[in-house]
Amino acid sequence: VPSQKPVRLTTEVKMVSTNAAGTSDAITSSKTNAAVRQRRRIIKAGDESVVPPPLLLSSSLPTKKRRRKEFNNLISPRHKAVIVGSSVLGIVLVSCTLMFIILLGRIDDNGSNLATESFKDGSNLRKNAILQEEITTDASSKSSTKSSSANDLEHVEIYEALFQRSSKTVPEYHRGRYELSSTYSTSVMKQGCNLTVVLMDPRLPILPAGDPTWFSLESIAAYASTACVLLQTSYCIIQDSEDDDSSNITEESAQERVVEIIYEHSLPLFRRMIEQGQVRVVYLDHEKYKMKSCSNFYNPSLALMNPNYWIDEFLPKVDSDLILMIQGDSFLCHHLDPEKWRDVAFVGGVWPRVHVHPEIKMCGYMPAKWRSWTHKQRMWESQQQGSLERINMQNKPPVNRPTKLQNMTFPPICTGGRAPVGNGGLSLRSRKWMVEAITNCPHTLYSGMNTSDMINLACLVHNAENEDVYFSIVLAGLQAPLPMAFEAALFSAEMLFSAEVTSFYGELSMEDKERYVQQRWGEDGVSLYKHMQGNDYTVPIGMHKPWWYHSDEVLQKEEMLQHCKFLKYMYQPKDSSYFVNV
Repeated sequence: VPSQKPVRLTTEVKMVSTNAAGTSDAITSSKTNAAVRQRRRIIKAGDESVVPPPLLLSSSLPTKKRRRKEFNNLISPRHKAVIVGSSVLGIVLVSCTLMFIILLGRIDDNGSNLATESFKDGSNLRKNAILQEEITTDASSKSSTKSSSANDLEHVEIYEALFQRSSKTVPEYHRGRYELSSTYSTSVMKQGCNLTVVLMDPRLPILPAGDPTWFSLESIAAYASTACVLLQTSYCIIQDSEDDDSSNITEESAQERVVEIIYEHSLPLFRRMIEQGQVRVVYLDHEKYKMKSCSNFYNPSLALMNPNYWIDEFLPKVDSDLILMIQGDSFLCHHLDPEKWRDVAFVGGVWPRVHVHPEIKMCGYMPAKWRSWTHKQRMWESQQQGSLERINMQNKPPVNRPTKLQNMTFPPICTGGRAPVGNGGLSLRSRKWMVEAITNCPHTLYSGMNTSDMINLACLVHNAENEDVYFSIVLAGLQAPLPMAFEAALFSAEMLFSAEVTSFYGELSMEDKERYVQQRWGEDGVSLYKHMQGNDYTVPIGMHKPWWYHSDEVLQKEEMLQHCKFLKYMYQPKDSSYFVNV
């Protein structure tokens, strides 16, 4: 504010305005001030019958300018200076705030310092430029619980930049303090995990920023934010891939580099899980599980079909019995509440009656395999029924009573609303039931069990079998608690969405469907499910490489992308492997 005395209203100040004809009018402010004083006297006297004369402003001035001139003449210069100064100060403050946010990003909940970071553009980043879209859950599907951080997905610009091959740099975002080791943080170790997510992939250290695997982990952080995450990978792949002489890279330095890469390439929400101590990294013992090498264990069957895996790889009284197995091509679409699934032994996507690639008739294949694997018990039962003479005629020794006799009646799996369930790429499993399945019906090579422990078992597996098919058959044979077909379709989709599942394995009334939805998705899930009913497909909690079995016409629908926000980051249409319409 100027320090000199304000100019009195009677001082003549010439103001120039331009009329419609383009000429200038000189306005003497003393006349205007006289009119103002006259108006004030009339109002003070209370004589409303006298109408004060109008302000002596040039009639050639535009209406807005005339009003502005009236207003300016009623305000003292001191007040004008205060208003102008406040406006300038406000603009400066807003500009500085915006610059601070742009340069430093936002401060996280722990008040950690922020730093900037850039990454190399991965060779396999996406090329498609797509419109930026707020990644939030549908208003009708927002959960009332605070356990999910789905509403915190404010990082769409980062996702979009990583999704585009043309991006030269990755946008800068939060970097905080973290410790990534073979254990969780102290607080997590004390309270334990309500769900343990497992990703087994030796390639993690060499995957570029923007690879679908990082989006897969980000979807876990978005829709299962309270879970613990176990990353099982390899450090020797660093030693094998570095340009320098691998002999100069020690085991310790290679492991340090693995941790750095995982953090650097992780997206914001998964970084937050790392910083909160919810993630741990271990290096799988390939020799223990008879893997091909320390950097080659892409097929997890050799480990997952070994009972020691489900015991030794998890922290006692910390890691959950309920495990979510994911792969780099699987992802979540909306909130996963582990409490809704603790009653099942195993759940994954539903298989069709005729499995494709390779072609297997699942409804007959699974019972036939169970009969084949329990051959010893059937021989013993035949012997008990008086068929010993026939067995002796085949020059075979008598069969001793097997241990752990099994129920020889395989349950119906393609009728009554049941189906062959269990795609393993995105699956929930009970560790106790995994161990139960293996110890009751082990694979003679994969299980790692001693021959002496297996010789008298009623059930043995000799042929090669993928782990998910193996567990689906054995658990069904053991009468383990498995979900109905529609329930499994609510959890995951690979080959079949829920509408296809019910058409193959039995239609349900809307009342029954909503009952299953409420049981598996919760109260808020019912409204979400109803909202989806106008669409061709019900989007499950998650998916596993659906682009192998569904066309782009299905997966690129607006409704599909709306209810599964991470789908567009997992693949682009030209990468589709769709080869059969199941």
